[in-house]
Amino acid sequence: MHIQSFYIDRYPVTNSGFKNFLDATHYHPADSHNFLKDWKNGAYPEGWANKPVTWVSLEDARAFAAWAGKRLPHEWEWQYAAQGTDGRLYPCGNQWDATAAPEPDLRREMRGPTDVTAFPKGASPFGGMDVVG
Repeated sequence: MHIQSFYIDRYPVTNSGFKNFLDATHYHPADSHNFLKDWKNGAYPEGWANKPVTWVSLEDARAFAAWAGKRLPHEWEWQYAAQGTDGRLYPCGNQWDATAAPEPDLRREMRGPTDVTAFPKGASPFGGMDVVG
């Protein structure tokens, strides 16, 4: 498959980045059920500034991207950016490396996300970070 050249951010959108968007635009979704469920009173939890924003819908993500002058990647672009062209099984290579991604969470209640910079060994061939888990 031929993929046109594209740009993709190195890190997922963080809580602090999404807060900047909200502060600048006063955005509010049409359906606010579970919107930013982990946040309280318009603020993300202490220590979560550098964690990926969660509990946003596709529409919320598109609104953020438009505000930032970007767009969401297509599935094939995401896969390409995460995996590269050499057929690797994981972004960091063909062998699973437990130090390159968050530990699997098998509990009924999932723990919160890790910082987007927490696993530098898990970088994709193009330098994409936090693309597993």
